[in-house]
Amino acid sequence: MAELTGLLHDARRLTTRARVKRDNAAGVQADGQFSTALSKLTTQFPDLRSQLANRTALAAEGILIGPTPDLAKSAERLREQIVQYGRPTPQFVNSRSADLVALIKELRALNDEAWKRWASAQVTALAVEPDLLHGPRGQAVQDKLASITQIAGRAFNRADLTFFKFDVDRVREMVGDLREPMRPEEVIERIEAARGTLRLDDLNDEEIAVLRNSPGYGRRVRLSLK
Repeated sequence: MAELTGLLHDARRLTTRARVKRDNAAGVQADGQFSTALSKLTTQFPDLRSQLANRTALAAEGILIGPTPDLAKSAERLREQIVQYGRPTPQFVNSRSADLVALIKELRALNDEAWKRWASAQVTALAVEPDLLHGPRGQAVQDKLASITQIAGRAFNRADLTFFKFDVDRVREMVGDLREPMRPEEVIERIEAARGTLRLDDLNDEEIAVLRNSPGYGRRVRLSLK
């Protein structure tokens, strides 16, 4: 009888230990799942900050953007879950992560749409009479226009905004120069920039005439044969 009692006691003790071990294993698994879900959620934060910063940069330039999506709804749901029930389930956190992915996607789409609309309008405003787009100066304007047109069609980033504004101002200056007679300084700058690779037939009639009519500059040019 005593032996039976002892066996029953040992069986209960082993059963209790097994239950505790099983519960501990389940707890460890739950902790791991929660940690994974939380990590997935927090890795979205840099993208969110970036898109919000992009939106701020566009607004600072006076660029019209669509209405701001609801940024608080998902965070409020998470906060309410914690207050009412404590630590949220991994499934709940994963759902909030999906909400954040959708929010970032919407912000990015709004930013890109606003940027492309504004930038394209800036390029369109730089209309140049076709008869001005000849010679090296005209080609330089066409090249610069092609460059900013490409930037205007890209997804928005803050670095592009800085360079785009600079290049738009530069094109305006270049177009203004096209409407003025060529200056000898421009021809000399072009020759110097070529570092000895420019040939006589690379100069157009206008450039040669400018140098001929500006003896002080023309004397700076030396010809050599190869």
